[in-house]
Order: sequence, then structure tokens, then C-alpha cells
Amino acid sequence: MDAKKHDEIMTYIMNKLQEEKLDVGAAISVWHSMGMFIFSQLDPEEKDISKIYEAIREYLDEMEKLKV
Repeated sequence: MDAKKHDEIMTYIMNKLQEEKLDVGAAISVWHSMGMFIFSQLDPEEKDISKIYEAIREYLDEMEKLKV
């Protein structure tokens, strides 16, 4: 995905979320669903939710280590 396509997708998502005027609980639910979708695409054959959460935790741990 190039930067232009990324920006188009993110702009679309942000506009839809703003239209809905989500409260914090709904926004967290959307964030969780998007994360589950994205990380489930790492291995589309893997349907075990605990493995998907494990991949998310590994990613978050790596991001925490990179914090400056």
C-alpha cells in the first residue's frame, strides 16, 4: 500500500467515525475490532483468538521497546 492509498483509507475511516460522534466506549470497541481484523490477516488460516491476541501483545511490546 502506498502513502496515497493509506491516506485515503485513513481519511475515510476518520470521517465515518466523526459522522457517528462516537463516545469513548464505542471508539474503543471500533479500535478493538480493527485490531482484531488487522492481526487476523497476518495468518488468515489461524482462527484461534488467543493466538491473535498474542500477536497483538507481541506488537505492543515491540512498540513499547521502541519508545524514545
